[in-house]
Amino acid sequence: MHLLFIYIFSWLMHPFFVSMTEIKYIPKSQNLEVSVRIFTDDLENTLRKNHPNVIFDILHPKDKALINNWIDAYIRKRLQIKTNGKVSNLHFIGYEQENESIWCYFETDKVTPIKKCDVFNTLLYDYKKEQINMIRVENGPESKSSKMEAPENTVHFSF
Repeated sequence: MHLLFIYIFSWLMHPFFVSMTEIKYIPKSQNLEVSVRIFTDDLENTLRKNHPNVIFDILHPKDKALINNWIDAYIRKRLQIKTNGKVSNLHFIGYEQENESIWCYFETDKVTPIKKCDVFNTLLYDYKKEQINMIRVENGPESKSSKMEAPENTVHFSF
């Protein structure tokens, strides 16, 4: 019984590694709004791992423009969206803190209404092999979701 308690307690204490990407088609502007939620410490640790000589403090940056550039470059390298077979260019808007995570915001150039959406997402796979990336696509009244675990890197949605 004692071992069972230790096992359950250790499992509950083990941190989980998850990100959430929300993609929403906006008919009025004919573009996509993309929001990525990542645990702040995971993103900082990933950036440090990839750039050991740089100090990353996302919540209290000395140079916010520089942090914006690092976050933008990291996410755009690991998140790619194709709508109807065409790659959508992501434009970084900024980020904001929510509890222990940050939301990073992007928008795209104009796209046609979504019939197919392919999402390539390897966010934080270079940090933890246990990483899970949740993807949600909203296309008008219809929305679809998927969960990806490393090494999965692409999910396909049809509307």
